[in-house]
Amino acid sequence: MQLIMFVREASAKDFEALTRLYSGFYVELRSRQGWSPYPLNEYAKELRELMKRDKFFIAEDEEGKAVGFLRVSSREGSYWIEEIYVEPGERGKGYGKSLLVKAEEYVREKDKAIYLMVLPQDTEAIRFWLNAGYSTLNTIELVKYFSQVSHEASMRKMEVFGHLLNMFPWAEEKYSKEEKEFLQVLQDFANAGGSREELLKALTEGIASWLKSKEKFPNYGRIR
Repeated sequence: MQLIMFVREASAKDFEALTRLYSGFYVELRSRQGWSPYPLNEYAKELRELMKRDKFFIAEDEEGKAVGFLRVSSREGSYWIEEIYVEPGERGKGYGKSLLVKAEEYVREKDKAIYLMVLPQDTEAIRFWLNAGYSTLNTIELVKYFSQVSHEASMRKMEVFGHLLNMFPWAEEKYSKEEKEFLQVLQDFANAGGSREELLKALTEGIASWLKSKEKFPNYGRIR
């Protein structure tokens, strides 16, 4: 039986439903991060202001219940997907994809690209966006603390062009076995005092060895 869903542009009459979904997005996110959510009235106040300037799309099930939303903003002449959320019990049914299609149709009439930012800890979101045809552009957010922070000792390591950067650990992480092993290897490498040059060399040699093991690349490394 085919699921019946409806995705449309939200209006002022959807404020109550959007408040529930918008707060649901941040309650879930902050819980995964290990942080406490804000009071509901704070999300409602924030949402009321956002609805004055941004475009919201809402997904409904066959009974007309709102089960998901997506927000598009316009900043400095570019369009951004700010949040996309589907209620936990409704995920995997196509609501997220349908919301994305609707948002892309909206932006395609106005610009030639749509942008978004994703947190590196959110591996599920990264897979969703990559599968939807999105690719990495150029943003890495950095921070400098002027005093010691409580979570500094528990920071994970992530690799970017051989640089070992700190990554804030979430309370609820959904890494695959291979991702966990990779993160652990990076942490062990950092603890052992490995340099950036040594990390680049190790990664390059490992990938080169893998390529040479494939019949498609029998001469890899001989002709450079």
